[in-house]
Amino acid sequence: MALTYALYQLSRSPLMQQRLVGEVDQFGREKEPAFADLAQFPFADAVFKEGTRLHPPRDPSSWPGRRSIFFARAKWAIVSSSRDLQPIQAAINMLSAVLGGFVQTREATGDVMLRTRQIPAGTRIWINVLSLHLDDKHFPNAKEFMPDRFLETDGTPSHRPYAYIPFGAGPRKCIGYK
Repeated sequence: MALTYALYQLSRSPLMQQRLVGEVDQFGREKEPAFADLAQFPFADAVFKEGTRLHPPRDPSSWPGRRSIFFARAKWAIVSSSRDLQPIQAAINMLSAVLGGFVQTREATGDVMLRTRQIPAGTRIWINVLSLHLDDKHFPNAKEFMPDRFLETDGTPSHRPYAYIPFGAGPRKCIGYK
């Protein structure tokens, strides 16, 4: 699905299509690219990243049984039981079906203090990925398809770490991210 959404966004921008075709032509159409050649396609990589920023893949994680924390922008709520979670679960299931990759989950392996809140071990933490990706604070003109935001000129990304996490981050990052 990630590639489908990247191609969809590309189909809506003839100028970006021309740039991508130019990059392929520069490599040479008679050669078949290998994994080692990926570095020669920076714009194609940027198109894919921008597509997954706008349409992050789904997280297949299961719903928690005990308690959960749900982050939506700066607002969050602690849910203490499965019964309390049912209305939130139904809403997120519906939105996930409509919006695609909506949340990523992690479980606290130990007690953690987050700002002024104590997060007990075993708590499932839900991160609203789509909100991060569509936040103008992290990505100016966030709802626009702009692959150039992922073309790094000095080797550093133009966004904050963990503002772009379509495949997760850290040791639990999806193996298909590259």
